[in-house]
Amino acid sequence: MKNQKYFILFSILTLAGILFSSCGGGAGGGAIFKAIESEVKLGKKTASWAITSMVYYNEQLYCTNGDKIFTKGKGAGRGWSSISTNYDGAIGLLASDDNNLYVLTYKPSTEVTSANQDTYNYSDMKLNVLYGPATGAVTGISNVMTIFDNKSYNGGREAYATVYGGTTYKLNGTAAPTSTGSSDIASAVKVGSSSHLIQSFISTSDYTNSRAWHIELNGNHSSFDKSNTATFTITGIGAPSINLEQTTGDGPLSEKKHGKITGLAYYEETIDSENKQFLLVATTKGYYRVALDNTKVVKANPHNNGEQLAGQGIIEGSFWTLSTGAIYAGVTSADKNRYGLWAYYPNDAWNMD
Repeated sequence: MKNQKYFILFSILTLAGILFSSCGGGAGGGAIFKAIESEVKLGKKTASWAITSMVYYNEQLYCTNGDKIFTKGKGAGRGWSSISTNYDGAIGLLASDDNNLYVLTYKPSTEVTSANQDTYNYSDMKLNVLYGPATGAVTGISNVMTIFDNKSYNGGREAYATVYGGTTYKLNGTAAPTSTGSSDIASAVKVGSSSHLIQSFISTSDYTNSRAWHIELNGNHSSFDKSNTATFTITGIGAPSINLEQTTGDGPLSEKKHGKITGLAYYEETIDSENKQFLLVATTKGYYRVALDNTKVVKANPHNNGEQLAGQGIIEGSFWTLSTGAIYAGVTSADKNRYGLWAYYPNDAWNMD
């Protein structure tokens, strides 16, 4: 279990310390930010600190920074509103199914990290339904490590929980969950009428749930090969797989040049009057657009003001796209003014959200 990412309840301070040494805090990064801000003024921050989870539920988006839950309409522009909650602990993760919005909390005084994941007291993790036919504690489950859903855009959205020891359950509101018969699952995708359970937190599906992709991790949360002795791919489900080492343009992707992979998202946009389909690969050094055609062309930080993300780090599991064309990224930065949720909207530019 140590080589996979089952939760995103890592120490934000530790992560920030790592990224500060390699991102926008240095002289070069500051110069980049200054030059960019002369073109695009830094916007107002309405979802602050480290945004580690975002879900869709009942025509609304919800995200959390560990302290608060924020919401807005799925097709809304910039700006979030916080909602009132009264949980005994910090908010770790969100997930949803067709009927329920789930919240996983933990005690900040005993935060789970990669160093203590096998000795952590997972009874401190509490799973609740915030919105649904019945609300309150989920019964019949304990020692929850992570929650996630199958990213369905067309009904049939299901939510899951993996507990300490590895068993993965399908959630049923506040009623007792159902065992999936699978273990050590970190994410899920829906393809057709079926949910596929994946032992990696990096996965995505297209907007019709006809194809999906995932990336298996190599040891220390990296999908790039340091030794150049193995081949790493974006594995397709109902779609061809993509060898990252055979990408062109700003590729081939490598850890030394592009940073560690932290997220993956499907994306569509109109280019030269033609609808194009891509995968967006998020890393600790920005994000990269990979063409879903035979060219496999990679373009670094392709959207207006995307250079901002090149000087910062996208948090693991904190990268999302919508069929509306919006892209969201949870960003950490040495510059506290840039630490928080960033968003790109069509015909606009990347900025604080």
